[in-house]
Amino acid sequence: MAEPRLIAEGRASEILDLGGGRVLRRFKSGGSPEREALVMRHARERGFPVPEVVEVAADSLVLERIDGPTMLEAVFEQPATLAEQTRVLVELHERLHRIDAPDGLRPLGDGDRLLHLDLHPANVIVSPAGPVVIDWANARRGASLLDVVYTWIIVATSNGTGRLGRDFVEVFLSYFDRDELLAHVPLAAEHRLADPNVLEEERERIRALELLELLTQ
Repeated sequence: MAEPRLIAEGRASEILDLGGGRVLRRFKSGGSPEREALVMRHARERGFPVPEVVEVAADSLVLERIDGPTMLEAVFEQPATLAEQTRVLVELHERLHRIDAPDGLRPLGDGDRLLHLDLHPANVIVSPAGPVVIDWANARRGASLLDVVYTWIIVATSNGTGRLGRDFVEVFLSYFDRDELLAHVPLAAEHRLADPNVLEEERERIRALELLELLTQ
């Protein structure tokens, strides 16, 4: 039997191909596989595009393998698709926020919607069957617009997005009322800054973004 092959790696976890249409999502530190599995199954049962959870272990999840580039990779490969991919991401937010959060999911602020809190182009796989959302480790209960603001902050301040990231944010925000979003900036920024996986240069951009947005209200 072949050894599992590393196919992707993030700051908090790594993905290994197990064969047979399965992958292993192994946490480097922290994380709660049981809680993430609960959220993924809850969303999937309600028709949201999420990989099937096959098995749960103490430090990992065995998941259905979803083939295809991430939305971020797709946009970098074909910049002309940016507007269409942004629309897809907005629709994913809208679909997700029709779902009640499962019982026991920790809240972030007010609201009872299921929030992903990491729903950005690198966490959407553009599969042949349609977009699939991965990486549910940060999921919480809260207000839908908080999730939207969180996506805005991540794309606007993370390393490696460049001009395409700025263009993506501009199109993404055009679908929402900016004044309504601004009310959620302080909590989203505070929560993002508390994430130990955020780099220091990204923290500086978050603080600058928060100050700029609040000063322009």
